[in-house]
Amino acid sequence: MRMFDELRDIEVRTEITREKSDTERILDIETELIEEFGKNKEFHPTSGNFKLYSWVTSSAKPKLKDITLSEKLLQEYINSRENNVIDTEAVIRGLYSAALLELTHRQNKEKSIFIDGKNKTFHYLFYQVHFAKRVAIQNFFGNNILKSAGRDFGYIEKMNIQNIRGDDLLFDAGRENGNLKHITINTIQGNNCLGCAGFNAGTIEYVVCTNIKGNDLLSSSGKGHSTIERYIALSNVHGKNTLRNIGDYLNDPPIGGKIEWVLYNNITGERPYNVVFIEGEYKKIANECNIDSEQKKIISDIIDLAKSFETKSAEEQTKIHDEIAALQIKLFSEET
Repeated sequence: MRMFDELRDIEVRTEITREKSDTERILDIETELIEEFGKNKEFHPTSGNFKLYSWVTSSAKPKLKDITLSEKLLQEYINSRENNVIDTEAVIRGLYSAALLELTHRQNKEKSIFIDGKNKTFHYLFYQVHFAKRVAIQNFFGNNILKSAGRDFGYIEKMNIQNIRGDDLLFDAGRENGNLKHITINTIQGNNCLGCAGFNAGTIEYVVCTNIKGNDLLSSSGKGHSTIERYIALSNVHGKNTLRNIGDYLNDPPIGGKIEWVLYNNITGERPYNVVFIEGEYKKIANECNIDSEQKKIISDIIDLAKSFETKSAEEQTKIHDEIAALQIKLFSEET
């Protein structure tokens, strides 16, 4: 009996002295943040306060200082969480996931991060993330994913998004002087995707959208002295009001959104706005009927590359982004 008592004592001491894993620690920090901000009405889903991210990040950063963040740890955090109810906790959890993403980039200077949701629900995933380098996410259900990413002088270098079902994906991204460089999305089902992107002095270099089902894709994007430097390329888009009010051309007087090119094929749905650009500062609106054969091939290659993201690793996706960037240089040299 004494031997068994000694064994139990060893087990108890082992349990007491066992250090928590980094995944457990970041989950504990999330609980602390929910306790800290959970009663703050500003974190209600209808609040729309764009200072929330800085509040959560400022609180989380010192708590995370002794944890080495990485893509693997971020993936483990996502795997440990369901965010399937839209409430105050969901907002805080989404802001915290965004803080983890940004701090992972900044702490380890990781060039690319790849996250696979494995078809789980995570409303507000990476909500209001302010800074990110190269990010690829796929296989999520949820509303408000990456909503307001890069807003308020934020910066997103390259982002590839695959197989998302939910409304308001990237809604308000790059708004208020934000900078979105390269955005590609493929196989998306939901409304308001990229709605108001770049609104009010934001800058976007290029956007490629393929296989989209939903209303108001890119609606009101590029408005209010914003700039889409290179192009928007769309292929296989099905839904109402695609590109509605893009560049604010319907305002009287227009509030100068500048968009270099809109390239498209196979857009269907009630009132697609791909052929009614009347006012505003547009260089060229292109479809299969009014571009030459060489430009048509380049556009086709860009769209094919965007479609190929789904089967590629994070490293391969980074290379595809670079290939698209090289093709766009060639495309715009063709017009001069």
